Amino acid sequence: PRLYPGHTQLYLNTLTRWFPSPLKECFLVASAREATALALGMAKAYSHSTGLLTVLGGPCCPDKAEPDSSSQSSSHTRCIVPHKMQMGSLQAQLRTNAEKLALSPFGLSALIVECMITSECLNYPSGFLEEAFDIVRSLKGLCIVDESQTGLGRSGFHFWYFQKLNIMPDIVIVGEALGNGFPLAAVITTK
Repeated sequence: PRLYPGHTQLYLNTLTRWFPSPLKECFLVASAREATALALGMAKAYSHSTGLLTVLGGPCCPDKAEPDSSSQSSSHTRCIVPHKMQMGSLQAQLRTNAEKLALSPFGLSALIVECMITSECLNYPSGFLEEAFDIVRSLKGLCIVDESQTGLGRSGFHFWYFQKLNIMPDIVIVGEALGNGFPLAAVITTK
């Protein structure tokens, strides 16, 4: 951004035009890891909490993680395990883990998900993410969507996969694909 100050603002303006309102604030960073760290830092600052809810295999919860280790009361990260992708099972896990985090000393800062489980190429059951967002927001947490794999028109008609699912996150992460080889990622959020 220092090399091309005029171009940076033009790029930010162009990028934010691809997002629906109220997602109009954009921050550029050098990698998806930095974007994730920035998004989580924003969620922690907003909620005054550090507890994190995610899905096994998704952002912040690797495929090889032991599901039981995240359910211990000393952990600030809880991973939902998508057993056979059954709606009732996923909702129950999410609600239980979100409520436990909210009541823990860590509190609930955010839910961070991809709009589909890209490591398995699986979609969530219809309505799951809407319900998940409602649960997290009712507990004063933020909803973060990682569009590093599914965004930038890869989902067909919609430019962002969350638009295809008709959900509205509070924060969106876009990884290195944004820079087309240049070290560039972004965090897009509301004011």
